[in-house]
Amino acid sequence: MDTNLQLLAPWVAVDDSESQRFEDEYAAEIAKGHPLYGVPVKAIARRADSNDVLFRLLRHLCDYAVVRLSWSGREELSPDSPHLDLYVDDQDLTEKRLIPDQHEHQS
Repeated sequence: MDTNLQLLAPWVAVDDSESQRFEDEYAAEIAKGHPLYGVPVKAIARRADSNDVLFRLLRHLCDYAVVRLSWSGREELSPDSPHLDLYVDDQDLTEKRLIPDQHEHQS
């Protein structure tokens, strides 16, 4: 996981064995026409109470994407699926996703 990024509940870090499973599902689901098609990723965290996975984007203008995997094991038919949210950097991710998710989780 990135050393500067501090995860907040309900987000939990994933180890290398889990990371590969999420990356494989990402590769299966992302179809041609999806905004992340062809973008290599590294799974670094998952939301404990949903199918949201936090990926580090390895070649993209943004550093992170949260992708809601469907776990279908196959390419999605719509270029809008799976759903994603992009974050420019650690600060953007923390302010716009991690802190709001933590508040929602505590409610």
